[in-house]
Amino acid sequence: MKIKSTLWLLLLFLLIVVNNCFFYPSNIISWDVFGYYMYLPLKFIYNDLSIHNFSTIEHLMQTYHFSDTLYQAAQLENSGYVLKYTMGMSIFYAPFFFIGHLIALLSHFPADGFSAPYQHALFAGNLLYTFVGIVILFKVLKKFFSEKISLLVVYLLFFATNYLITISIHGQNATPHNVLFTAYTLILWLTVKWHETPKIKYIIFLSIICGLSILSRPTEIICIAIPLFWGIFNKETFYKKLILLKEKYGQIILFIIILLAIGSLQFIYWKIHVGKFIYTDYGDNYGEGMDFLNPHIWQILFSFRKGWFIYTPVMFLAVLGFIPMYRKNRPLFFALTLFVIANIYLTSCWSCWWYAFSFSQRALVQSYPVMAIGLGYFIQYCFEKNRLIKSASIFLIVALTFLNLFQIGQFMHGVIDGERMTKSYYFAVFGKIQATEADKTLLLIERPYDGREVFANQEKYQLHFSFTNNYDEDEFIDTVCDNKVVRGILLHEGCIFSPDIEIPFYELCHTDHAWIRVTVNVFPVTDLEITSFSVIAQFNYKEWAYKYRGFDSKNMNIETRKTNEIVIEYLTPEVRTVSDKFKTYIWFQGTGMLLVESIKVEAFCLE
Repeated sequence: MKIKSTLWLLLLFLLIVVNNCFFYPSNIISWDVFGYYMYLPLKFIYNDLSIHNFSTIEHLMQTYHFSDTLYQAAQLENSGYVLKYTMGMSIFYAPFFFIGHLIALLSHFPADGFSAPYQHALFAGNLLYTFVGIVILFKVLKKFFSEKISLLVVYLLFFATNYLITISIHGQNATPHNVLFTAYTLILWLTVKWHETPKIKYIIFLSIICGLSILSRPTEIICIAIPLFWGIFNKETFYKKLILLKEKYGQIILFIIILLAIGSLQFIYWKIHVGKFIYTDYGDNYGEGMDFLNPHIWQILFSFRKGWFIYTPVMFLAVLGFIPMYRKNRPLFFALTLFVIANIYLTSCWSCWWYAFSFSQRALVQSYPVMAIGLGYFIQYCFEKNRLIKSASIFLIVALTFLNLFQIGQFMHGVIDGERMTKSYYFAVFGKIQATEADKTLLLIERPYDGREVFANQEKYQLHFSFTNNYDEDEFIDTVCDNKVVRGILLHEGCIFSPDIEIPFYELCHTDHAWIRVTVNVFPVTDLEITSFSVIAQFNYKEWAYKYRGFDSKNMNIETRKTNEIVIEYLTPEVRTVSDKFKTYIWFQGTGMLLVESIKVEAFCLE
């Protein structure tokens, strides 16, 4: 690199360091990062990867406040826990974990894996990953563009996209997006170098980076498409690539062996701690998961809730850049286009396609090194045209950069919401630095994280669905109690579940949510001390339950040998599909007897 470009890159890195320090995380090892990181202290400090000694985790959570709950691990049926996330990020974190551990051992800080030395080391280490990513990306771009365009593209990625905010302001710089961004720059660089001179050192490093990327996020398996299809654009180049692979078959076998060896680490962990080689690592939370037959491509690209082209519009120019790329560099076009299509598709298949509280589509950030090449070709194309087109393109790029920075400012001040955006709200607050209360009524419904749901603004809703299960002749039983005949379903130790009611979401509501009111009439035949029960409300994706709520009788004002009316309220979750079913029933947990007379379900939707 020339001195001039080096200074520009150092300036960019200095700005990133200042920005990250200004928003220095109070606890970088928290929330999802805590889940990715847990392998290290559990293995090397506590020797308890199954978390059999849960009191240790409880103490650490009370000390460092990683998150409200231990959602990062799933409890096993026999004993212990299995970590929710795969271990790739822990391997990326490992050098800085050991540095932090050494500092803690040599100082007065607790050597517990989470004290200040570990946090500072992880913060500094991920800044190092950022710097490496900047340098390698610039080297990759220089293979295709001039120094000026390469520098411009690098700066645009940091100031005209959501990369800057993803690695600092929210999510800490230790999230996978920062590290995998750098990993993709290395994948591109090593792919270029191997195809120039197919040396074994390039294939070894390429297999390690690909393996760790996949081990960090299994959907990153699509990274293999880059080296695999590199240089192919017609029948002739396809056969030429086959000849190259055949000539270097020893290196290809080595690539596969290293890739499988890295991947086997996760399979071994699952086998040891769960008892099987493949484990569904999102545990019982079936509200989240991949749904390959129901992609949300339009939503992740164009929706006002979290559309990529809405909140990071410069990426639309990067996509347009694939057109001149096809004309000028077809050997590059096919591999990168295949990767982009697969990446967008896989990202859209995640049921929580808005990826929780964040700005724009954070799940696409790691693919920005690939998109940078498309953006470079767009800029190159415009700069080669007449003065009018060149001036117009410069104006457009500057405008989109300011729009991105302004919208990030709106996000920081709560004007742009990280989860609840709508089209009407977006335009209501466009250009504003503060949202009014009237504006906020246009947002999607607020879903409390603590599970406390109150159907407060009922006047805005209307009854959309009603069903009462009074039980038919084959189900009811007459019970005589205090000279009174009571009809219903008798629950006892031999029959602990009432017949359930299942209703698909599309029948309950035609909007994004509904409030459900369940009214149950029960008659405790025996004393309340032995007649405990719960009213259960949940949603089912296929045969699996999510957003499970249990309303216990011990928290209700119940009288024995008398009909009691119980009313519960339940907000529907972000359903995976409109065919997901709401399910409600009574679960009897006592030793006495309970008569269930009726269950009524009502759904209320916005007018």
